[in-house]
Amino acid sequence: MKAITSPSTYLRRNNSWVLIVTITFIVFKWVLNVMPDSTMVPVVYLHYAKWISFFKTVGALVLLCSPIILYAHFYSVLKERFSKYIFWALSAVVLLGCPLLLSSGNIASLLIPSEVTMMPEVVGMNALVLSVLAVLTQPSSWLVSKLSFASLSSNLTPTRIIVGLLFILSIHGTLRIKMVNGEEMGFLMLWLQNILVLAFYYLFFKINHEYLIQKIFKQKGVVYYFFAFLGLMMLFYLPLALIYYFLPGFRTFLNYNLADTWIGDGKRAYWAIYSGTITGFMIMTIPLAILVEWFTQANSIVKLRGEKSATELSLLKQQINPHFFFNTLNNVYAMSLTNDKNTSQGILQLSDLMRYVIYKGQEEKVSLALEVKYIEDYLDLQKLRLHKTLDFRFEKEIEDDDKAIAPLLFIILIENAFKHGIEGAERQSYLHLKLTQSENTLYFSCYNSVEEGSAVTESGLGLRNLRRRLELLYPGRHDLAIQEYPDSYRADLSIQL
Repeated sequence: MKAITSPSTYLRRNNSWVLIVTITFIVFKWVLNVMPDSTMVPVVYLHYAKWISFFKTVGALVLLCSPIILYAHFYSVLKERFSKYIFWALSAVVLLGCPLLLSSGNIASLLIPSEVTMMPEVVGMNALVLSVLAVLTQPSSWLVSKLSFASLSSNLTPTRIIVGLLFILSIHGTLRIKMVNGEEMGFLMLWLQNILVLAFYYLFFKINHEYLIQKIFKQKGVVYYFFAFLGLMMLFYLPLALIYYFLPGFRTFLNYNLADTWIGDGKRAYWAIYSGTITGFMIMTIPLAILVEWFTQANSIVKLRGEKSATELSLLKQQINPHFFFNTLNNVYAMSLTNDKNTSQGILQLSDLMRYVIYKGQEEKVSLALEVKYIEDYLDLQKLRLHKTLDFRFEKEIEDDDKAIAPLLFIILIENAFKHGIEGAERQSYLHLKLTQSENTLYFSCYNSVEEGSAVTESGLGLRNLRRRLELLYPGRHDLAIQEYPDSYRADLSIQL
């Protein structure tokens, strides 16, 4: 329900919309960019009949590829409900079976409009593309995690960005000149000439960004920067024009495009050589410098947010300790008042719990096995001091005991179950816990009885603390659902690790 009412949450946690966007783009290029005579022209042919065909084809492809789209939409649910082998088998049937079925059968021709020439093989290929995207664009997939802004901002520097862009431009320019020169010059030789030209533009960018923008624009203003930029352009125009003129690859290219009369052999001939290209590339360094500035500032903001989050997490963990000490010491105190023979055992177990909280609780991650052991120790301590019948269950389905998770996430829910549901209960009470872990999905549920008027409130320190820690540790990768009933309380927590 939350995904429906919050579009941003839906877009972050689901990738079925990615497949629909891909289908729309494919049909857009296939239908609207073809002129009536069936020749490929790089313009959108605006005609009502074309738009009708466009929408009909989009609908047909969405329907044909609906198994893949539904698979992507319910990916997390399917992964949680079925065992690993059944999930893999289902994935193979949907992701491979659907493209094969559309490629070999006549199903596509029944739905695709007759005026659109789209063979079954093309439909099958498009379905295969969607199958790949359905896996790669899952919120927890390797691709999404590697291409997130936080990951990119930590791995990319302004220098790497510019060098990467210049490398792409050098390849593009080499291929373009190669089309003109034919086989007269090898690719490597043309590429080296492109690198030399772009090296001069890179030097221009460095001076513009690190001196003109940083020293003149920021300190003197836009007027001073404008004239300084013009002066820098005049300084670089002559050597760039000479390089364009004397490099063999570019000279042949310019002869082809501008004719011999524009080149000539006079001393001032170079002033006529691609003046627009030279000037345009130099002007393009302005938005490039702005992009680098923005990226640098955005990277700094990400780092500051990370430092703020780390500080806040540290404070939240410090809040856990007194909260836990307060509740557990009360438990041991209650045992001592009744001269319970298990008091010494309770103190020993409390010591082990405190050791875990003080040392392991301050670590960023702990193994799932250690966290489960801590929960079991806490439950044993509670059983020692409670002298009542308790319907207790703790189901565990864990594939990897060494899976790393943030410590002390589940104990808040268990503490609340004892404090508001089991302690002081006059009738028989129950506590049902379930913990499942499959690959990168972790699910924990806490279902307990409550006495009337003892429901947990959202204003409690423990729940507020837990919600904030989850937001910082697993942003967009967790879901904490609380359900309150007259005689029971249920908390379900799912995390994408």
